Amino acid sequence: MESGFLGLQLLGFCFASSGLEFLLYRLLAHISHSPPPCGGQIRPGVVWFGETLPEEAWNAAQQAAQNCDLLFSIGTSSVVWPAAQLPETAARNGAAVVQINPEPTTLDRSARFNLRGKAGDILPTLLEAL
Repeated sequence: MESGFLGLQLLGFCFASSGLEFLLYRLLAHISHSPPPCGGQIRPGVVWFGETLPEEAWNAAQQAAQNCDLLFSIGTSSVVWPAAQLPETAARNGAAVVQINPEPTTLDRSARFNLRGKAGDILPTLLEAL
């Protein structure tokens, strides 16, 4: 593996660890006409509809939701399961759940704070307040 490549290879795909990394590797592969450092196809590190969540990552997310004090749910419809249960799990275990979303969702009843608007507008304001 070359220095700087943070993804991993699985089933012939290179998984980028971020959207920016995914775009950079796509651009480099296009310019150089060569495969990415792992030798596979480039794919973002996301789970598409119909795919199974990686078990280790899902178990870690569930444990984090069960033990956190604060959970932010940002820009999601809160209807895609099983991920939609994470904020509910956190709330049931006493965490403060902050939802940032332009529209109401099913999470409204469980969230301690419902901040209406675009994440790109609300998050900078929250960060400035820190």
